[in-house]
Amino acid sequence: MANRRRTIVLVSLAVVSLAFAYSIGIPSGGDPETPRGDLPLDVEELEVSIVANLLEDNRIQLLDARTEAEVDESSIPGAIWIPLADLQSRAPAIDSFPELEDSVPIVVYCRSGVRSLTAARLLRQAGFERSYSLTGGIRAWEESGYPLYFGERPD
Repeated sequence: MANRRRTIVLVSLAVVSLAFAYSIGIPSGGDPETPRGDLPLDVEELEVSIVANLLEDNRIQLLDARTEAEVDESSIPGAIWIPLADLQSRAPAIDSFPELEDSVPIVVYCRSGVRSLTAARLLRQAGFERSYSLTGGIRAWEESGYPLYFGERPD
């Protein structure tokens, strides 16, 4: 009985702590330097097969947020390259991204899907409301057997 009460108290404390962190703007992960209001946290991830179909039908813009060295190794055909560092340095406004169309959804990818979440959040902050992240990044794309460019990308 004492163990059960202790468990209930610990779970209750955890729930209250999470609720408090959420209410003051600390996103999950606990980084108090990034207030919840600065970067929208509601970025959806899209599976590789869905992105491949949307790309084939020209219904999305695909954005590669990786470094130049990574892009020189391989890339997904049709992707627009804007490294994450470049996305972070631009003003959070749609007109800071002339290479992107604001009327077409954007799916961002990186190597494994972590940086692309940050990039999609930055794009949403800039006003691109339909920005998504590719689940698993280019690794998942390649593992699923979809085409890649190897070596330097064509212009």
